[in-house]
Amino acid sequence: VGIETSFQVLYTYLVKENIISLEKLIELLSINPAKRFNINQDYSENYTIFDLSKEYTINSNDFLSKGKSTPFEGKKVFSKCIKTVYNGGTVWQDKTILK
Repeated sequence: VGIETSFQVLYTYLVKENIISLEKLIELLSINPAKRFNINQDYSENYTIFDLSKEYTINSNDFLSKGKSTPFEGKKVFSKCIKTVYNGGTVWQDKTILK
């Protein structure tokens, strides 16, 4: 629960409010967990692209995961996920799971 909104909520309420930098958020959500769990850190092969200017309202009916519970239902956030690449191949793009 929360994986589909974690970056967007943290970006909106921490980065856009100038509490932390975007670089710090990336470090906290990606770089540090990858180091801790010894996950491939080849960012040319594994990455996600967000449109940071895109504002939208969280609607759990749009979630692709089975977990639909969220305390952020109806909240407006920024940074819409538009593409995820894993091992060099696109696995998700604009609400479509490709692999």
